[in-house]
Amino acid sequence: MLIPSTFVRKLVRENDISRMSPEAVKLLQKTIEDVATRIASDAAIAAKHAKRKTILEEDIKLAIGER
Repeated sequence: MLIPSTFVRKLVRENDISRMSPEAVKLLQKTIEDVATRIASDAAIAAKHAKRKTILEEDIKLAIGER
């Protein structure tokens, strides 16, 4: 996994959740990675369509549906 479990646990604590099972942490970790991978892929497609190699903030916004 690329996203450290410590990051997930910190994220959970910051949202006032005091306890989370190890299985739940692992699933949340995988889900965050899957979503981030999808966004990055969509942003790369947007950059390529604009004939750029560099992904810009606007590509990320487009990928997540933000205007």
